[in-house]
Amino acid sequence: MEIDRSIKYFIFISLLLFTAILIVEKINGRFWLNDFKVFYEAAKALLANEKVYGIPFGLETGFYKYSPFTLLFFIPFTLIPYNIASIIDFILIASATISTIVLLVQIIRKNNGLPSPPKTITYLLILLCVINHLVRELHLGNTNMILLLLLTLSIKLALESKYISSSALLAITILTKPYFLICLLPYLLIKKYKSIVYVFVWLLAFVIVSGAAIGFEKSFSLYSEWILAMKEHSTYLSSNHTFFALLSFYIGVKIPSSFGIIILGIIGILSFAYLWLKNGKNQIEVSKNFEQVFLLYYFILIALIPSILITDTEHFLFSLPLIVLLFLKVKQENKFAYTIFFIVLMFLYGGNSSDLLGKSLAGKVEDWGLLGIGNLIIIFVVIYFLGRHNKGAQRNII
Repeated sequence: MEIDRSIKYFIFISLLLFTAILIVEKINGRFWLNDFKVFYEAAKALLANEKVYGIPFGLETGFYKYSPFTLLFFIPFTLIPYNIASIIDFILIASATISTIVLLVQIIRKNNGLPSPPKTITYLLILLCVINHLVRELHLGNTNMILLLLLTLSIKLALESKYISSSALLAITILTKPYFLICLLPYLLIKKYKSIVYVFVWLLAFVIVSGAAIGFEKSFSLYSEWILAMKEHSTYLSSNHTFFALLSFYIGVKIPSSFGIIILGIIGILSFAYLWLKNGKNQIEVSKNFEQVFLLYYFILIALIPSILITDTEHFLFSLPLIVLLFLKVKQENKFAYTIFFIVLMFLYGGNSSDLLGKSLAGKVEDWGLLGIGNLIIIFVVIYFLGRHNKGAQRNII
């Protein structure tokens, strides 16, 4: 399939931008990729039959916290020197970012009735919306954009009724970060029970594969240690941007961070119950309109994760799908008030840079948790859009 010219230009300009970021990081001696170093060193430890979990690889908080299966993907990197491997990882993150933006624009345009093909500037402005978090993602060498690409490909395949391959990709993300189990709720809503079964079959298959590769006794020990590592993860992290942190800062209501995963599950179940009850009176088929609800519910749940669980700020890249949707809608409406609102919202979400605001003001913006506020507003605006859309639908979908 021939690539649209605007996409070609976007890829070219983006590659120039990422190359510039790489060069600047190298010149300033900041090409660290500390998170990737953790993956790299943990993979080396696995090969050397050394301890993988509970060991700080580099920074004090540089603990490997993903599954043994996920670690298998990093073993090939250990065959080459770290300096070269880190550059390859940087390229993979950049490529995943470009691919994800292009895919999201295509998927959301198709399922939201946006017929006009976007120009290069559309893709670039979307990239600009997340550039602050993306620079940090590249600086750390994290996996968020790669995981978001897998999640996007998974939903794309699901919309094309390719549920087996879709489930395989989703299973990989779940074995990397188990909180993505929440992504099964949209499938349950549309009664695609086979897809859910496929996910668990793939999960079992991947665990068996890792057991065969590592050794089943060693693998069992590693999976036990992984569960403990996930439990301890939030104990050495802090965030001013979760819903709980905002409640504490602005209202004085304190909720233990350990409740995060429970609250995320409760929100997922309640939202599912609401949608299920609304649809219970109708025999729903997967119409084009319902595909939109399925898509938005999927992306809303993903965007909600960093607002509930304590994570690093680059995890707010999970809101990229919702930002693409809002950007395309604002562009379609072409109203000055909407444009100004979107710009302000993007400042809250991704405008906290010490280079732009200065160190003192940037510190205050961090303390105020404006990123967390911005992310919640993004989610609520999309929920409002979803409800407004379906009020005008011929069928009572939601």
